[in-house]
Amino acid sequence: MKSKWNIPYSDKPAIERERLYKKIDAGILSGSVLVCGTAGSGKTTLAASWLKNRKEKAAWYCFDDTDNDAVSVIGNTVKCIESCYNTTLNGFSVLAEAASGSQSSIGSIEITAAFLSELEEQKEDYLIIFDDYHTVTSQSVHESFQFILNHPPDNLRMLILSRSTLPFPVSRLKTSGKLAFLNSEDLAFTLDETGSLLTRESGKSPDHTVIEQVQNSTGGWGIAVQLYGLSLGNGKSLHLHTGNDGIQELSGFLMEEIMESMEPDYKYLLHRISPADYISPDLFNFLFTNYFSGNVSREISGIEFIHNLLEKNLFLSCTDQQEQLYRFHDFFRQFLMHQLDREAPFQKNDIQKLISEWYFNNKQPEEALEYAFRAADADKIPLMIEEVVKRNSDNRILFRYKKWLDTSALEKTSAASEVALHKARIHLHSGEINQVFENLIKAEASAAFTQNPARTIAKVTAMQAAIALYGGKHAEVIQLTGKALDNISGPEDRLYSICLTYYAISSLLAGKIQADKAIELLGDAERAGAVAGDWIQSYSAGFQKAVFMSNAGMLEEALNDHRKRIQEIESRNLPFFGILGNSYSETGYLLSKTAPDEECLSLVDKGYELSQASCSVISIWWSMFARLRVLSLTDDKKMIEQGFEQVFRFEAEHTILPWFPELTRDLHDDWISNLDDSAKPAKKVVNEIAFMEELSQREKEVIVCLSEGYSNFQISETLFISMNTVKTHLKNINGKLGAANRTQAVHIAREAGIC
Repeated sequence: MKSKWNIPYSDKPAIERERLYKKIDAGILSGSVLVCGTAGSGKTTLAASWLKNRKEKAAWYCFDDTDNDAVSVIGNTVKCIESCYNTTLNGFSVLAEAASGSQSSIGSIEITAAFLSELEEQKEDYLIIFDDYHTVTSQSVHESFQFILNHPPDNLRMLILSRSTLPFPVSRLKTSGKLAFLNSEDLAFTLDETGSLLTRESGKSPDHTVIEQVQNSTGGWGIAVQLYGLSLGNGKSLHLHTGNDGIQELSGFLMEEIMESMEPDYKYLLHRISPADYISPDLFNFLFTNYFSGNVSREISGIEFIHNLLEKNLFLSCTDQQEQLYRFHDFFRQFLMHQLDREAPFQKNDIQKLISEWYFNNKQPEEALEYAFRAADADKIPLMIEEVVKRNSDNRILFRYKKWLDTSALEKTSAASEVALHKARIHLHSGEINQVFENLIKAEASAAFTQNPARTIAKVTAMQAAIALYGGKHAEVIQLTGKALDNISGPEDRLYSICLTYYAISSLLAGKIQADKAIELLGDAERAGAVAGDWIQSYSAGFQKAVFMSNAGMLEEALNDHRKRIQEIESRNLPFFGILGNSYSETGYLLSKTAPDEECLSLVDKGYELSQASCSVISIWWSMFARLRVLSLTDDKKMIEQGFEQVFRFEAEHTILPWFPELTRDLHDDWISNLDDSAKPAKKVVNEIAFMEELSQREKEVIVCLSEGYSNFQISETLFISMNTVKTHLKNINGKLGAANRTQAVHIAREAGIC
């Protein structure tokens, strides 16, 4: 028995955790403390190091599965106190002996009350640490401890360590301040603490990048950090599920300490829910009904499943305020998926297909497509790609699915053609013309595998028409769109809207039709896109219609059209950043012609910011060109020169030039011709730049990203920093360079040779 009373001090130097020591100090001062964290989170080590650091005297009692009776537990606790504090609780010993008799009517509450009464009569203060409370299964023991927490004598303080929450109500105690609570989040090692533990275990000081890597991989989970340290000391790489020494032990620890003691139903469900990035009660119920139910002994609801995991502190955290969305920490999820791959390697694909179906049924096509790609679900991918393209902005098209598009399992399947088209779309928005043509050839060659080869060919032809349009080859556009329309069922098809838009633009610019006819056709295309449910295409056609209105002198009509589109996109919270940004830019330009003021340029700049988020070369160029048109109406010669230089450079850096880049040259020539000879600029103007402050290294990295046309979103993803941090850096950069906006900042930085 005495072995359960020994305080488990470590032979190794303690990792000082003053922030947690102070929380325990405050809790013990006012009552008791519950430290509740998962296995290996460092509860016992924390309590022992706190005792040693604070030089506290305490009785230590470690529970195990033999502690199944309140009378014996209270009796053993008394012996533990007597041994630690060198005292004797005579009155209680007599009562405990009587209570242990087979005919005794003395219950757990009576014996507990007697224990507390005798403690209260003592002059000494007592501190008792109860370790591994989660092993207790006896209801009588739970009743005793609930009584102790609700009626503690003034001279008794307790520190309770458990892997799971206490199985009786304690919220009132927490609210009143009589029970302090430390959870897994509190126990997680900070970056500095992780560095100290790695140094102790490996015997050397790791680089800061290594410490960050371990912190991110483990979430500061104590045992994982410790085992990583052992592997570092042995010169091993940092991977969770390899056969490398300490890292292999981590999987073993999870198996022994968590999975082996878990009921079989929950173990089965944990492995099979792991392919889901996020878990919700509804998703769990869908999977249970369609896949899990025949393999477990009873029905388990999503709410019950999640609640059980939260009680056990199984690395599950809530990610939304409505408490409907949860996710495992990455290292635990990796462990679960690794076990699933070993136990049932072919089930993961089936589960991912069902997750995809659930998201699609719940009108979340982006997530549905993600899981369809993971499962290489060739039957569903084409439909889901089309839904994503219809509903989402270009930045998602460009970045979210790119890593899945080279999946070999999709070759020579019904998805092959749509995947190639999607890759072509990505390259088109990135301005990579050669890759566009390569993928269009692949898409056409794979059309025979699709359910509707004629429509697939029409998609290929429509994209060829888009390329011809950007290159100003209007006769080719007219020919290609006519060919595509022959393979399209009717106006309810989104391709009809796309081809009609291209046809109207090229026919007008080739002199085949008048402006009023082009505006009429674009109105038809706008309505067709809406009928097909392709709002981004509908708004694209409407945007071009408004541009032709303004070119035809219908300024008020065009301005109202752009404002209406902005209002609709924003009220529907649609992520159509390219169309929205261009509409803002055109609104600013039209206002500069009808009611010029400072708001015009701010609207154009807002449009430019939004366009960058679309990651579309075309959208970004259009907002840049709109800004040029506004600037050219002002007298700020220096800003105008910088604006032209930026647009010319942007055009030169992209293989596919935006719509009719000669417009930039024409605007430049018009501006030059209206200047006095003395005011005409030299061919190249070099700005002398006086820096207010030197840019930091991180700010230089941000400005380089800006110079490459990255949006705030892309900068965040590339540099692994938050969007708020990106905005802070941009503000600092503008201040240091004396720039009015990001465009000017890039120009100044280029002149200075920073990027």
